[in-house]
Amino acid sequence: MASLIYANISEKFPCLSKAELISLLGKNAQFKEVASFTGMEIFEIGDVNEAIKAQRYSSTIKSVGMLSLIIDSVGEVKFFECLGLPKDVKVKRIQGMNRGLRREKAVKKVIEIIDRECGTATLEHRGGPFEVFLTDGVVIAGVQLSAEGKGEIMQKNPHNLPFYKPGALNPWYARLLVNLASPDMGKVLLDPFCGTATIPLAASEVWGVESLCSDIRRDMCAGAKKNLESLSKTPYEVIRADASFLPLRGGSFSYAVSDPPYNRSVRSLYSNASDLISRANKQIYDLIRPGGIVVLSVDEGLALKMKVPDGFEVRFRCPMYVHNRLTRTIMVMVKTRL
Repeated sequence: MASLIYANISEKFPCLSKAELISLLGKNAQFKEVASFTGMEIFEIGDVNEAIKAQRYSSTIKSVGMLSLIIDSVGEVKFFECLGLPKDVKVKRIQGMNRGLRREKAVKKVIEIIDRECGTATLEHRGGPFEVFLTDGVVIAGVQLSAEGKGEIMQKNPHNLPFYKPGALNPWYARLLVNLASPDMGKVLLDPFCGTATIPLAASEVWGVESLCSDIRRDMCAGAKKNLESLSKTPYEVIRADASFLPLRGGSFSYAVSDPPYNRSVRSLYSNASDLISRANKQIYDLIRPGGIVVLSVDEGLALKMKVPDGFEVRFRCPMYVHNRLTRTIMVMVKTRL
């Protein structure tokens, strides 16, 4: 029997956070999206442990829990399931919403409904903390299942890798990109712009995925090998190759995840970054087998020029503001046919 679950996702990167949630849980046959609110997703799933696992492995999902009730803007109960009467309640107002509803009043309303609907026989609440969220004119409440903090992954600094170069990908972001590929243990991931190997390391650490990564620069290949030798938990291969002429057989990979360069360093080898992305993408698309997933993180200007080839379907296209000179676009594409 499927359970209704809430997820408190990132308000800073809502598109990416929802995409990460769906990517991590969408392969589950009993997963079904039910409703979306600012900072909140409601969904069905057969095994709540899958939701717990997704929260813990994610980069952006703050908490998940069993849904108890939803109250709309006029106080009408839109959903209710008796999970017991809470003793301690955590209240969160998302992005300053529902200012007209005081936290104390919201909690009082929630407790009154539970008290009335559950009856005296089931008043004792058991489980994790009881969370109440105020967003989009609604009150959402439930029992928290998991809220593993992201402090550990956020605090990982690429400067601490055995080999570091300026511009190295943040481990938090690398994990997010890997998660968007819906990875499975035992399959192989391709990163044709390996750099310091942060993406293969994330795939190895979280999902036990093997990887092959390449870079055109000899020093980066040596550095990537050094990092993988020290930190990888799974087999890997590093090759020196031009991303637009990879010496690999078509249809060899289940995933390609990469953050191609798009700064001035590209111009020494290609006419511009757009030329590099265009030529490399032709290779990447060919190397992915049907059903495989491509995740690319590129400058928004380059993303506008990217052509999605026949046989590929865009699953997600999400913006990510970094600073006033860079907004990334993260493209998640599925190969539907040869």
